[in-house]
Amino acid sequence: MIGDHSKQVWIDKRYFVDGKADIPILKSWNLDDSVENYDLIETTLKFGNGTKRWCLLTTPEKLANHLSQSNLDPPGLHIKHLIILRTMNDVDIEEMLDYLDEQGELEQASLVLAG
Repeated sequence: MIGDHSKQVWIDKRYFVDGKADIPILKSWNLDDSVENYDLIETTLKFGNGTKRWCLLTTPEKLANHLSQSNLDPPGLHIKHLIILRTMNDVDIEEMLDYLDEQGELEQASLVLAG
């Protein structure tokens, strides 16, 4: 939105909820794989409405390592639920997931986790 000062401002999606709309808000996340042992890290996302989703996290270096494997079949990838970060430290992960959540893009960047 454009604010009174003619600059773009972010207004959290929670302010637009009227009535009993159920907007999933990220409450927590968990790395399901070891950062040291895997290039594409499975991550569980838990939302305030009880739903769970998952995505893959990686860094440019880990992605390059994954793609350099000689036995990679097929020899590339297309993963819409892959989030690429500068580092795999908790601060960067938290900031990125919060950003995607605030922008309303976290659902598009993840898949439903059954069960």
